[in-house]
Amino acid sequence: MTQVWKNAQLDTGDIDQVNASELALLSPQVRRSPAQVDELLDPDFREIGISGRMWTRPEMVSALAEESSDDDEQVVATELNAAVVGPGLILVTYTTDRRESRARRSSLWRRSRSAWRLLHQQRDASHSRVIAVLRKRIRDRTKRIPIAATRGRPSRRPADLRDAKPA
Repeated sequence: MTQVWKNAQLDTGDIDQVNASELALLSPQVRRSPAQVDELLDPDFREIGISGRMWTRPEMVSALAEESSDDDEQVVATELNAAVVGPGLILVTYTTDRRESRARRSSLWRRSRSAWRLLHQQRDASHSRVIAVLRKRIRDRTKRIPIAATRGRPSRRPADLRDAKPA
């Protein structure tokens, strides 16, 4: 889906160029090339990662360059949408899947001289992934809670009191 801002001065190929650049940043070959990443990121680039951490441009270029060859698996992008949100600004949203990890992403691209560069990106874990992680944590915790001998219910006492012997 492509939406266009009413007053935007945009070449018809701009959205295609931004989408291609966004997808290129998902490729292992581009990600491990500091020169290529540097070309695609705006000087004012910032990213908010899944954990909530704020990444700067130098941190991101460095982190991507250090990805191991084990990370050669292509990130799969689906639900790709682009919208012109203002003069020289395109917002791209999509979902990525990589090794059983799903994320919703939004990227803001800004025209800088004659090139489009990624200004801001935010990644959020998809709800299905968050729910799966929470369910696993709950399962793991309930396996460790001993059953109270008298009532057949999990003990509510802290672990240090359960294990302590009476004086």
